[in-house]
Formats: sequence, structure tokens, C-alpha cells
Amino acid sequence: MSDPFAGLDTEWAKAAERRAVRATRVHRLRRGLRAPLRRGRGPMRPLALIMLFVAAAVLLSFAASALLPS
Repeated sequence: MSDPFAGLDTEWAKAAERRAVRATRVHRLRRGLRAPLRRGRGPMRPLALIMLFVAAAVLLSFAASALLPS
């Protein structure tokens, strides 16, 4: 496979490659920053876990108070 920049000016080829790499990096960064906004269930998972632990703690406290003599 031959080099696509073989017959071109070397400075122009380096600048073009830098621009392409930078554009790809910016595109990936922007896609990564927008990705959490697109997912609907992401922020709800920690809230559901917290609610589950609170409910378990309340149930355990009622069970402990029923089993322990007053």
C-alpha cells in the first residue's frame, strides 16, 4: 500500500494530518460529553440503590425492635 501523502508537500501533509487527528479527538470528546445526556436510566440507578438501602434499613430496624425485649 502506498503513502497517500507521497507526492505532496511535507509541511502541508503534516498540517493536514494534525487537523484530522484534532478533528477526530474533538468529535470523540463531544460525543463522550453528550452520551450521558442521552441515556435515560443512568441517573436513576444510584437513586434506586439509595432507596433500596433505606427501605432495607427501615425494615431491619422494625424487625430488630420486634425481636428485642423492651
